[in-house]
Amino acid sequence: MSLIKLRSTRRVLRSVLTFSTLVVGALTLGGCQAEKYPEDPVDRARLIKQLREAGSRHWDDFLRSEGKDLDALLAYADQLKETTKVAPESCPSCFKDYGMALTRIGMYYETLIGLKLEEYRQSPTSSRDSLETEIKGYRGRVHRLYVDSNRQFAIYFRLTETPEPWTYEWVAKQYAALGNYRQALQLLDLLERNHPPRREEKVALADLRTRFRQGLERQDDIEIEAQVRDEDVDHFFSPTDSEPAN
Repeated sequence: MSLIKLRSTRRVLRSVLTFSTLVVGALTLGGCQAEKYPEDPVDRARLIKQLREAGSRHWDDFLRSEGKDLDALLAYADQLKETTKVAPESCPSCFKDYGMALTRIGMYYETLIGLKLEEYRQSPTSSRDSLETEIKGYRGRVHRLYVDSNRQFAIYFRLTETPEPWTYEWVAKQYAALGNYRQALQLLDLLERNHPPRREEKVALADLRTRFRQGLERQDDIEIEAQVRDEDVDHFFSPTDSEPAN
């Protein structure tokens, strides 16, 4: 990758992921907490490896439970979170891996939401209020988890000059899940610019781009409808407007 292209890429990433607020604060926090960890880089690398291995064991436990053991999933994420504190300025992949872990917790709750929605549809009206509250709480968790995951990936993009291609799509999907289709589309543009897709990949990316654009169009339609329903419609019509010709 040329130096000019690299600089352009990093400028776009900073714009898309608002590094000025996310990265600096996170790195400062990590730097303060890193004092309790070994100073020697070799010892830090060894500790990160141990934490990752412990996280992998918890992940295996989660898989053996067929995706039901939330405690194992949370323990897996906790180990990876700890790696981000050991060497916060020299381990980009630590933030990438922790970001993935947060997404997986979000996916766990999304699955739970689906089950609760099915229960809601089959429940009598009298018991639906509590289910609505429960579903709303889970949706809030998913939102917070995806936002936090994007923060971790923002740091990863900041610290590495050559992000792995799949990370662009991963983060783009999370932005779409959060309703931010514009940033999702920008990340797809960045992916295609830096990693031209193979023929079989172009179809999948085109489909994803179409879905993001449709989501953006739905948002725009909702905003327009909300404006039309507003009692004050002066921004649409003026008393001096003439009637349309027949």
